[in-house]
Amino acid sequence: MIEIKDLDESVTKKGITMALDALLGVPVSRRDPVKFLQNAYAGTQVIVVALPDDLAATALKLGHVRIGWVNCRIRAREEAARCYRCWSPGHVAARCKGPDRTELCYRCGQKGHQAKDCKGQPSCVLCRERGADDHRHATTSLSCPLARKITHKLRIYVAILCEQYKNLAPPNTWLADADGQAAIWVHGGMPVQERPARVHPFFAWARIGRIFFFSVYAPPRLSEREFSALLANITEEARGRRPLVIAGDFNALSTEWGCRETRPRTSILLDSLALLDAVLLNTGDVPTFNGRQGSSIVDLTFVCETLAPRVKSWTVSGRYTHSDHQAIFFEIENAGTSTRPSMRQSCKWNARTLDAGRFSAAMSSASVAPGTAEDMASSLMSVITGACDASMSKANPRRRREPVYWWTPEIADLRRSCLRARRLFQRSRGRHDEETHSTNYASARRLLRVAIKTSKRRCWRQLCDEASPTITNLGACLISYSLTMNMRAYEKKSYE
Repeated sequence: MIEIKDLDESVTKKGITMALDALLGVPVSRRDPVKFLQNAYAGTQVIVVALPDDLAATALKLGHVRIGWVNCRIRAREEAARCYRCWSPGHVAARCKGPDRTELCYRCGQKGHQAKDCKGQPSCVLCRERGADDHRHATTSLSCPLARKITHKLRIYVAILCEQYKNLAPPNTWLADADGQAAIWVHGGMPVQERPARVHPFFAWARIGRIFFFSVYAPPRLSEREFSALLANITEEARGRRPLVIAGDFNALSTEWGCRETRPRTSILLDSLALLDAVLLNTGDVPTFNGRQGSSIVDLTFVCETLAPRVKSWTVSGRYTHSDHQAIFFEIENAGTSTRPSMRQSCKWNARTLDAGRFSAAMSSASVAPGTAEDMASSLMSVITGACDASMSKANPRRRREPVYWWTPEIADLRRSCLRARRLFQRSRGRHDEETHSTNYASARRLLRVAIKTSKRRCWRQLCDEASPTITNLGACLISYSLTMNMRAYEKKSYE
């Protein structure tokens, strides 16, 4: 089973099967492979296609198929791990033969209310029916043996959680915030190398595997001032701690990460995390939240710039979590094992030595084989690189300039702070906090200038102190030389 995403809403089953026939070179339309279509985000569609294992493997390897005007993604279909109807694992609601539990509260298992309004004691319906002794947890709780089995199977070593129903007790390695709204769950025997001296509301952090993990939950009820205060506390705790991962439910909407609108929380969030040089990992437009009011992307993952090249396979999983939020999976490579090429590398040809004739000949004799967009782009870049090598000489790499004599680590920190303050001031233009950021930027710039002048004076005084004996001797030599030349000139004049 495979999924084809990003389909236009006007596409039909016939057009899909024709595109698959052309892609795979096999008339799959005879098998009626399209099982169903469903609406997705921003007016797109997702289809589920049943293919033999060999054809499915071929389609997954190609990765994309052109249907209509859109180059659609092909992904493996992840079957639901639990039924929406009876809450049991191993089947879907369409084939469910168990009892209908859709009207029950999945926290206490009783009728008449939903989990968010539940005031009773947690009780897992599935564990209670199996006669388990420990059923004092919600049906969707991570303390349920079913959740433990899934976590162990997927080899999850660090889980960042929000709005958990229960905080696990030892021997589980569980670190929660003061309000029980955010937590970090550590698996696989990984030691916690550092944790905060006191717990904070709405976020928790820990150092695991030499990486600082922050779990954040910012409820929608927080005002903008309270949201800013929360981010200020996170920034203060994260200052000087690298590398770091900041993830959770921020309840901040922005078109930058696929939402239909941008809310005021977005600018507050980005301005605060800019102080930490954080990079957003969210890609695509797959919703992380699917509720009764619609879908949105509110679960965000930020990492520092130095850690970003080590993060791979960030995806919003389609696994059933029995929650209105989707699980997000990503891996972090060990330091020193990343094979991702650096984005700062460049060939640096000397454009002054360009031979236009050779370049044109090299380009006209080359060809790009048809294939996927990524393969064709890679081939085209190889052709252009070869043509540049044939028509231009490489530029001599510039030597890295040495720092100026008055440069110090303190000035480097002040310059970094000044650049951050300038960036925040530029982003705040036209907003209510523009004057505050302008004042902060002016103060940071003034401190930087004072530090530079002070360092220059100190270096000049040090130079004078070191060179004072030499200057005295040099002055004596110059005086002696001047007297000698004057005496010779006087003797010559007297002789004449």
